[in-house]
Amino acid sequence: MQIFNDWSANLPANNEPVSSIKEGETVFATIKQKLNDHEAIVTIKGQDWHVRFQDNLPNTEKLAIQITGMHEGTLDVKAAAPKSPMLGVEGTVLAKIEQLLSKQGIRLTNEEKAALKRFIERAKGTMEEKLATIQALANKKLPMTDIHLQSVHETLHGEPLGDILTKIMEAGRFLSNDEAAKNKPRADQPADLTDSELPSPTDSKDVSSGDHFAAQWTYGNEEWFSGLSIQTKDIIVRTVSEKMARASDEFRQLQKEIGQKLENAQVLLANAQPQARQQGKMFIEAAIHTLDRAILQGQFMLFADMGTEKQLLQASAKLGEAKQLLAARKPNEALSIVQEVKKVVEALRFEPADVKVKHFVSELELNEQKTSASQQVAAQLERFFKAPSEPFSARNTFEQIRRLGMQHENELSQMSAKNEATPLKNMKSLLMSMAEGNEEAARQAEGAVANITGQQLLSKFEAKSSMQTMVYQLPLMMKDQIETVNVYLNSRNDDGKLDWQNCNLYFLFDTEKYGKIGLFLQAADRNLAITIKSDHPQMEEALKPLIEGTKENLQQIGYNVSKITFAPMNEQPASPTLSIKEANNEKGYDITI
Repeated sequence: MQIFNDWSANLPANNEPVSSIKEGETVFATIKQKLNDHEAIVTIKGQDWHVRFQDNLPNTEKLAIQITGMHEGTLDVKAAAPKSPMLGVEGTVLAKIEQLLSKQGIRLTNEEKAALKRFIERAKGTMEEKLATIQALANKKLPMTDIHLQSVHETLHGEPLGDILTKIMEAGRFLSNDEAAKNKPRADQPADLTDSELPSPTDSKDVSSGDHFAAQWTYGNEEWFSGLSIQTKDIIVRTVSEKMARASDEFRQLQKEIGQKLENAQVLLANAQPQARQQGKMFIEAAIHTLDRAILQGQFMLFADMGTEKQLLQASAKLGEAKQLLAARKPNEALSIVQEVKKVVEALRFEPADVKVKHFVSELELNEQKTSASQQVAAQLERFFKAPSEPFSARNTFEQIRRLGMQHENELSQMSAKNEATPLKNMKSLLMSMAEGNEEAARQAEGAVANITGQQLLSKFEAKSSMQTMVYQLPLMMKDQIETVNVYLNSRNDDGKLDWQNCNLYFLFDTEKYGKIGLFLQAADRNLAITIKSDHPQMEEALKPLIEGTKENLQQIGYNVSKITFAPMNEQPASPTLSIKEANNEKGYDITI
């Protein structure tokens, strides 16, 4: 993503080429390494230089220096007296930033000014990168605090999250081996329990559709399951059975609720009175809201197969179409769709997917272990990336984001409101615990936590803004390697939520074979225009066999692919992207994909 600001051109540049350093110039420098009493390696304008001071090396890390000579890569310098508490170029930058933010209605407190000063002086990266970080915080109208600046800067300009997690997982691989040894069958317990020795699903009260749970017996053949005690196996099996029973009940309740709303809509749409049809529209909107909420929040969706999720997504899309038909004064066509959707929802059956039940059991087994934070992180990462392959879906994607800890604070707040004390097991919470360990592990964990926190800040929903932007770094396993997929979203505020039927999405990732690939999706009333960006000459030929399948899969969830085009990486898509500044019709900052 390229982040542009309409004010950075007015700031003094601090990332100019090294050739711009001239004799007699006064610049701001950071001492990186002291070589002796007179010489040091310092950073000037983002570049490291060997410098020789006329007098003794100053006893400070940051200072203004005047360049008195240049000889074969070594600079002769002398310390320059500061003109203000904020030295050199950085002081000018901070003053200019404050002035321009003020013009945008952002008034900095003394604490924020101090935080910005520390950030400009100490943060890694060029001045352009630091300005982009400040701009991103201003876009989100977030306070300029140390933690905000550090976290957003780490997300935008630091090490990709996938790379950080790779290092953590590699460092903890020996822990995984140790766990495997610990879970081997002990001499005092049977190592080869048969299905008949396991509790039957029907032992759990009020469990319906018992044959749906047959898949759980396959876990008895897995090494970790065979190594558990009979009591632990009993707990796991009963927990799964009870969970499935509650999921079945929730699914039936959803069917009943949707059916009732659509029944009411049918009656009202059949009425020729405009007021009745308006009420019918309200029932359709309520049914859409219920469906969408169930897809992303329903517990049964944690286990439902992909077919069920597709049908629910398609039902929501169809009802959206009915709503549009009503707006176009075509009530009979809208009524026909409502009747069709009602039959589809009534015919649905809850079918737990074997792979999803297996993943749930794996989480249970992990929670049973009494391990350190480092061991839990290593084990969670193994499961996060090595778990049985699940088909991509809306709910699976949301759950992956949740497991990373993107909803950490929200979940803590909800637990607090319910007086629940169960510790969260998402990646962020585990990494926060790990950050308290040994120095190297703590450094890696802190970097990952800062990255995740930065993503949360950059994806914060702004209720008062008509335009929403979100930035994510999603770690993904590609050919046995953890890669990072960068996701950028622009959407309008649709009555307090994202208008996901009308939005722009950009996915950017790096592949070993084809290099960088960008996927730009523009959705307008469920019509999709897709631009594939790559500089590889064979990319279009390689993707041709997948295009028809992609169109079909998208149609199954209610999207029509209007066109698919290919373009070089450096070429902007044909249609302009959403501009925050233009959308809000106010002075501000632009984020352009």
